[in-house]
This record gives sequence, C-alpha cells and structure tokens, in this order.
Amino acid sequence: MNLNLKRSKSLFVLKLLLAGIILAGIIVLSSLGELRADENSPILRWGEMEPIPNQTGLAGMVAGIHNDQLIAGGGANFPTAPPWQDGTKVWHDQIYAMDLKQGTWRTLKQKLPSAVAYGVSVSHPDGIIVCGGDDGKQIFSDVYRLTYQNDRVKIDSLPPLPAPCTQMSGAIVGDLLYIAGGMNQLDATQASDKFWSLNLKTAEHWTELPPLPTGRIQAIAGSQGGSFFLFGGIHLKADTAGKSTRVTPYLKEAWKYAPRSATTGNWRRISELPNAAAAAPSPAFPAGQTHLLILGGVDGSLFDADQVTHPGFPGRILSYNPVTDRWAEAGTIPTEDARVTAPCIASGGRGIIVSGESRPGIRSPRVMDVTLLREDQSFGILNWSVLIVYLLGLVIIGFYFARRESSTNDFFLAGGRVPWWAAGLSIFATMLSAITYLAIPARSYSTNWIFFVVNCGILAIAPVIIVVYLPFFRRLQVTTAYEYLEKRFSLGIRLIGSLSFIIFQFGRMGIVVLLPALALSAVTGINVYVCIVVMGTLSTLYTVLGGIEAVIWTDVLQTFVLLGGALAAIATVILQVDGGLGTIWESAQENGKLQLINPSWSLASDGILVMVLAAIFNNLVSYSTDQAVIQRYLTTKDEQASRRAIWTNALLAIPASALFFFVGTALFVFYQSHPASLHPLEKTDQIFAWFIASEMPPGLSGLVIAGIFAAAMSSLDSSIHSVSTAITTDFIRRFRPNLEEHHFLNIARALTLILGIVGTITATVMAGQDIQSLWTFFLGLIGLFGGTLCGLFLLGIFTRRTAAIHAWIGIVFSIAALAVARFGFNLNSLLFAALGATTCLFTGWLAAIIVRQPPKNLDGLTR
Repeated sequence: MNLNLKRSKSLFVLKLLLAGIILAGIIVLSSLGELRADENSPILRWGEMEPIPNQTGLAGMVAGIHNDQLIAGGGANFPTAPPWQDGTKVWHDQIYAMDLKQGTWRTLKQKLPSAVAYGVSVSHPDGIIVCGGDDGKQIFSDVYRLTYQNDRVKIDSLPPLPAPCTQMSGAIVGDLLYIAGGMNQLDATQASDKFWSLNLKTAEHWTELPPLPTGRIQAIAGSQGGSFFLFGGIHLKADTAGKSTRVTPYLKEAWKYAPRSATTGNWRRISELPNAAAAAPSPAFPAGQTHLLILGGVDGSLFDADQVTHPGFPGRILSYNPVTDRWAEAGTIPTEDARVTAPCIASGGRGIIVSGESRPGIRSPRVMDVTLLREDQSFGILNWSVLIVYLLGLVIIGFYFARRESSTNDFFLAGGRVPWWAAGLSIFATMLSAITYLAIPARSYSTNWIFFVVNCGILAIAPVIIVVYLPFFRRLQVTTAYEYLEKRFSLGIRLIGSLSFIIFQFGRMGIVVLLPALALSAVTGINVYVCIVVMGTLSTLYTVLGGIEAVIWTDVLQTFVLLGGALAAIATVILQVDGGLGTIWESAQENGKLQLINPSWSLASDGILVMVLAAIFNNLVSYSTDQAVIQRYLTTKDEQASRRAIWTNALLAIPASALFFFVGTALFVFYQSHPASLHPLEKTDQIFAWFIASEMPPGLSGLVIAGIFAAAMSSLDSSIHSVSTAITTDFIRRFRPNLEEHHFLNIARALTLILGIVGTITATVMAGQDIQSLWTFFLGLIGLFGGTLCGLFLLGIFTRRTAAIHAWIGIVFSIAALAVARFGFNLNSLLFAALGATTCLFTGWLAAIIVRQPPKNLDGLTR
C-alpha cells in the first residue's frame, strides 16, 4: 500500500513538472522577440489647485507642508506694471495657508520676520525651514522654522547661515539640511561656492563642508538615496562696465555629494544634463526611489530676448537615474504651466509648485499639482492565463495531499515520506523566497556584490549543522527544535525560544508577501493591498489542506520556475545590449558593480568584517534555530537522508545566489543602455519585476511572475505552517497532552488559517512603510529576533555546566546588548545575530562559573 502511494505521488509530481516544462516551451516559442516597453508614455499628471490669494502671483516664495497644511509666504512681484512699463518690484512678507484636505487658501494675520524672496525653503517633520533670501536691498542670513499649530503659524529662530546668501539651492537628506552656492552680495560678479549643512534634530550650528567645484546661483538641488545632488545653475561675471551679469549658456554640469557622516563627504561629477537648466522648481521632484525629475527651467538661450515678446520658459522634463547615472527626456510641461523661481514641495509621489515666474517679469498665482503616474503594463491575456493556471495548480497540490493528513505527524512532518532531494530543494526554496528573488537583484542593481559574501556562509555552516545539530534533533525525535531547549534547560526556556521564533516569523510573513505584491502592482496596476489579500488567501488555503507535503512539493515546482526565470532574464539582457555578455561584464567592472569586498573595518559599514560575521551567524541562526528550515530536514526517513537534503540546499545556494546577483548587475547595464525604458518606480525593489513585465516576451513573463508569487506563497506557507507547528507542539500539546490526536490536527489547521490572516495583515501594514531595501531590513530582523535564540542552542550544546538559571542570565544580557546596539550605537544591523548569539553564549557560560547550580541530566544533550 505504501509502495503504491509513493509511486502515485512520484507519478503526480513528474506529470506536474513535465506539464510545466511543456507549457514554458510553448510560451517561449510562441512569443520570442515580442517586447512591450513604451519609452514615450508620460510619467506625470498635471493638475491645478486653488491659486494663491495674491492675484499677480509671486516669484521666489518660501513654502512647505506641516501638519497637513500647505504654508506659503514671501516672494516678489511687479504689482502695478511689468518692468518694461517701469513697474516697481515689490517684496512681500505675507503668509498664506491651505488645509490640504479642504483645498482652500487663507491669508494669515502673522507675517514673516521680513519681506523676503529667493531663499531656500524645505519641509521637515518638525516644520518648514526657511533660509536666507533677500528683499532687494539686503541679503539675509536668517534661518527660522515655521510650524502650524492651533490655526496659526509659529516662527522659531534657528542658527543663522555662516554668511548672508540668496538665490542658492537646498535640500534635505535625512535630517541634514544642505545649502549650496548662491550669492552674498546683490551686485556680486562671482557666485558663491560655499556648501553648508545643519542637523535639524539638534539644530546647534552650521557645518562648513567641502566647497562646490564651481560657484553658481539658481541651481536645482535634489535628494535621493541618501545623497545630495546639484544640477545646472548659472555662473556670474563682470561685464565691460564692471557690473554683474550672467554667463551664457547656462550650466549643464551636475554633481553628487555623498555624505560619509554629518561633517564629511565628497563631491563627484556625474553625467551632464541633456540641456542647460537653472531656476527650475527646486528641490528636484523625487519620482519614487529611482529617479529625480527637473521640471523645466531656463537654459539661457533667451537671455537677451525681448521681454514683451518672450515666448515663455522651456517645458522640458528631464529624468535622472542616480543608480545608472543616466538622463532621459520624460515629456514636457504644458506650456502655460512652465514655471521658474518657484518652490517645489514633494510628498508621497505628489509635487506642489506654488506660484512662480511664467515669463520674465510676469508672475502667475496658479498652484500646480503634479502626480507621478503609474505606468501600468498591459499584462495580456496570455500572461493572465499562465498566472491563473499556475496559482490554481498550487491549490490543486494542496487538495491532492489533503487526503493523507490524518495526524499531526502527517501534517507537521509528512510521516517521514519526503525524499531527500525534495526536502533539500524545499529548504533552498524556503530560504530563496521572493525576498531573494526580487530584493537581491535590486540590491546588486543599486550597489554591488558585497552582500554575496553573506550567502556564501552556508558552505561553512552546513557541516556544523550536519555534525552538531542534526543528530540531536533526529535522536530526540522532536517535532520542533525548541523541545530540545526544555530537555536541556527548562520549560520556560523552551517557551521563550519558541516565542522568539514566532515573533520573528510574524515580521518575515509580512515581507515575503509584500515584495511580490509590489511586483504585481508595478506590473498590472492592481492595488498592492488587493495583491496581498489574493496571495495570502491562496497560500493559506493549500497549506491548511495539504500540510507540510503540499508546502514541500510546491517548493520543488517553484524552484525550477524561478531559476529558469533568472536565466531567461539574463538571456533577454544579453540579446538587447550591444556587445552582449562582454559589454555587461566590462560595464559592470567599470562602474564597480562587481565589488565583492569593502576593505572597511568599521562595524557600522558593509565592510569585510561585518560581512564575514553576518555570513556565519545569520546562516547559523537560520539553519540551527528556524523551525521552518529544521522541520524540512525532519520530514525525511532517516538521518542520512537529512544530511543529503542539507547538502543539496548548500551546494545549490551558492551558484543560485551568484545568478541572482548577476541578474541585478545585468539590469544595471541594460538600463544604462536604455535609460528611457525605466519608468520611475515607487520602490527600488520593484526593478526586476518591472523588467520582467516590460522586456521579457509575453507568456514567459507571465510564467516568471507566477513563479514569484509561488515563491512568496511558498515562503508564507512555510512561515504559517512552522508557526502553527510551534504553537501546537510547544504550547497546546505541552499543556494539554491528553487531547485526542484529531483535536490537535484540527487545532493545527485552525491556527494555520488564523496565521495566514495575520501574515496578510502584517504585509498590508508594511506596505505603507518607507523601507529602502527590504532584503537588508529582513537580514537585520533575523539578528534582532534570532541572535539570542541561536545563543541558547550554542549554550546548550557546547557547555556542560550551564543550567536554566544561566540560560536566563544569557537571555537577559543578550536582549540588553541588542537593545543598546539598536538604539544607542551606529551598528550595522547585520551584526545583530552575531552580537545576540555570542552575548548569550559567553554571559551564560560565565554565569555558570560564578553562580554554581547543577544542570539537569545531560545524557545525549551536549557534545
């Protein structure tokens, strides 16, 4: 009977894999060469808000958002007649406020400290910061903060600029406000090259930083990815009469300042703008996490044009990608909306341009509302068909294995029926997940291969797991790893260990669902929250039905799909980049994208010491304490099969990791060569999904996207199933051992259903957070919750004097050390696992020397 079941199961799996291979082949052959990227679609939608109360309009206003209020004030205009009719320029101190929910301006009784225009204003959570400017008679060094409280604006003074300055540029990077260039005298014949910063959290004093490579006025500042950017601007010189005049043509050069700390950093020249630009709405509009947009500006070509017949300012929109260092034309501004010397306030994919100059000497009171458009790909009937069939296939697998789940041993451990190779692939798929598949290419696209070292740690850890940990788990016949902790120490230690794992998995469940939800949202335009609910529902369904066997066999299927998808993506890039693989390799080397080692020894950096420690301890945490992994090598028939499963995963993980890192590198080179093909993305982690949808052949892209969903659902099912196992075994069965077996099975299934709902809710909450790299965040999460747990297993296995009291001391000190490191020091989060594990181990061991208490019977429990 058992032989027939095994043959039936093997035949089912072989048929499923064969069908998948045939389907993939048909799709590739039927759609090879079809591409769907649209490089000419608009990326912004232009709307209009209520105009400011000043009907003439104002140039050089200060503006920002605080407490859902749009605050604007100051500015200069010609209220009675334009300058060519001898109109007089007037500077203002009036403040206006608009409730963004109501959309109506109010003129406030409060005034600015002085009439002012052409300074810098930026929005910060603590308020709107206003710096410098002039009133036509003098230049100011004043700096103050505007906050909106109780229907009025409060004005607080901040440290003044080191010198008076106007027509400069500024932007915020984190909590650091940077001010660059400008001029210190109204009749200056040379622009300032000064560069200052102010920490807005402390607001103690301005710091003078390395000067600009060349001085300039009216440049466009920008902030993206933790760096400050400076685009274009205008040089000044003395004319034949010794008076100040502007140098034409205006500037095309661009610079990036990468801060190393609050007081140090360096300037690096980046690609020139396609055309000169100055006085565009500033700061530059951040289009998601991937681009900066320059919205118009002047180029100097009409510097001497007649003001009466002036046609208006250019409306070109320039898109800059800081990762690839490439520019692209991104459409045009409607002619009547092109504006200069106006503030640009960006908030959540939306930009607001307040008033400004529409032609020389002419202002406009209009307030423009700019929204970043989602460029939704046409997913197509073929892609949708592939996706639906694939996802339904996963549910069918759940139904297939449901008939075999008659006990918790079947539901949790598959009755030991899983072959070693399937268990090994399942371990690989669990550790792969959508986190690896999407976030690693995004990481190597944005940076380099330094994090590859972390993945290589499995080769060092696999022998340790096989020799040290596996024999304990197999001989003790445990269902969860945390049963060992009770046998070695006490029930309390078991419960705290299991609870640590459960808390970590709650965070993990959110990430592994969120990443593919972002992918589908980028591909089809379906709301990201809808995507989360669909994936959470399907994965919960087949896990409740089929238990660990359904989880493992879906893992096997999606492993082949994802590896094939990565290879197909690389092949697609090679075919579309001139020079193919050789160009990819050369360009990657020239741009430092293949860097494996950062020689820094700083514990706050991504230096070699941090990477090696993370490689060892992050993998040790995952493979020695993570129930989702341990449970898989306990589903095989014996210890020898478990060893093979662990080695299968370890030997597959290294080339697969290299493959995923190379995908990101190939994407970098592709978008360097095709800058207009990359639409601004809300999150960098969407980059691979965008490529799949826009550049890979229809059908094949649907299959790979389906694989991404399977990866996410596989990781989610692993989490909810292992947490269900931990709760049922470590809590319910431990305290209610006399319940009948079918009650435990029903409880496990009910918990699986509840946990699937919890994981889905967690993902929806995380969707609203600004996490630059979800993979880095996930690795930090491993250390924060897994480090102490790892230390407990080390303490139990490698020491013989320690008892429960010593383990508790190790836990307390480990948690304290992690709390101090998290909130008190600038420590790379990748070190949390090493810190937690070593602190727990050594403080527990030291406590056993100081506080003597005999341990429990250690037969078969220590090395």
